[in-house]
Amino acid sequence: MKKNSQVIKIVFSLAFFVQAFSIFAQASSSTINENNSSLSQVNTTNETQGSGMSSTASEKTVITIENAQSTTYEKDKDSGNDTIVLEGNVSVSVTKGATTTKVLAQKIVYDRNTQMLYASGGVSLEMTGSATGASNASASSLMLNTATLEGVFDDGRIVQTQSDALNLPSGSTLIVASKMFGKSQKNTITFKNGSLTFCDDENPHWHIRASRIWLLPGGEFAFLNALLFVGPVPVFYLPAFYYPKDELVFNPVFSYDKRRGHSIQTTAYLYGRKPLDTSGASASTSTSSSSDAGESLEALFNFMKPSTLKQQKLEGLVLHNLDENFTGDTTNYFKVMGDWYSNLGFLLGVDAVFKPNAYISNIVGKAQVAFTNTVVSTVDGYFPYYSNGKKHWDKSNFM
Repeated sequence: MKKNSQVIKIVFSLAFFVQAFSIFAQASSSTINENNSSLSQVNTTNETQGSGMSSTASEKTVITIENAQSTTYEKDKDSGNDTIVLEGNVSVSVTKGATTTKVLAQKIVYDRNTQMLYASGGVSLEMTGSATGASNASASSLMLNTATLEGVFDDGRIVQTQSDALNLPSGSTLIVASKMFGKSQKNTITFKNGSLTFCDDENPHWHIRASRIWLLPGGEFAFLNALLFVGPVPVFYLPAFYYPKDELVFNPVFSYDKRRGHSIQTTAYLYGRKPLDTSGASASTSTSSSSDAGESLEALFNFMKPSTLKQQKLEGLVLHNLDENFTGDTTNYFKVMGDWYSNLGFLLGVDAVFKPNAYISNIVGKAQVAFTNTVVSTVDGYFPYYSNGKKHWDKSNFM
């Protein structure tokens, strides 16, 4: 019996040792060397769920610890969740799909259960690979959901260095600062009591202050309760403003002229695409002179123009811009035009340009037909009717 009990004790001790070694190996496989000689990766797979529906396609999030002077594994005192605490010149990258987000801070705490990342102490965030272009953010603290890339920043600012959707002036950057702002899963950034400018200076030559600023996907943006400053002087107030990047199938322009009256001018491309508007692309910002301040204001309006044409999808009467760049040709097109004036009459026309091959380099065609009436001038203004109430249509011989 003694021999049998000794054998049982030996077998039990071996089994306990093997299990303890297995647990130690699993724990040590996710740690990093304090001398930063190795990297640690945490892979999480998340199912994308929309409002009211779910997608079976999963997208992997890869978290890579690139640098840290010390690493500890702790239980959260409040939730009891397993956390990884990184301290000292911490560098962590979060990759999801084509987007890579790099977080630099003095301290980062990662909750393995909720996949939440908390950063503090000189926080810097670099985002690359997104459809809106490259951007940098700095803040005193950051809370980031690594599964959805949603985040909340405290006392920080975002610097956008390049974007296909925004026409940033040459050599300039888009800077938006706020005491608090957040980033949603759909890549919408909301600023509370924020400031926007292109001038990277302690006292910018111009800036916009607004109670709310939204930077939306695709280069769209909106202001609420906004005030435009030139230096310290407020010059223009906007209670609300929204600039969409999507286009209508037709391009209506509404105007008023004393003689011609109210008017609508529109163009619709039946074949081909409207070329990219490159006017004002070379506007630059900032020096101390008043003329340069004027150029900065011109750049403010020019930056709303896209710098790259995008693929479009027709949804009703709206052409929705996609993330993919347009690779087709804009030199060949066929468009129809229509103008209507309340006093003068209306016009219909077509315009076409085709470049078939090397032998026939260019075919250009344009035709317009107008139906106008006499505009009567009176002491009260311009009218399309005579005193007897009749309208006189203009006549001419064709060609």
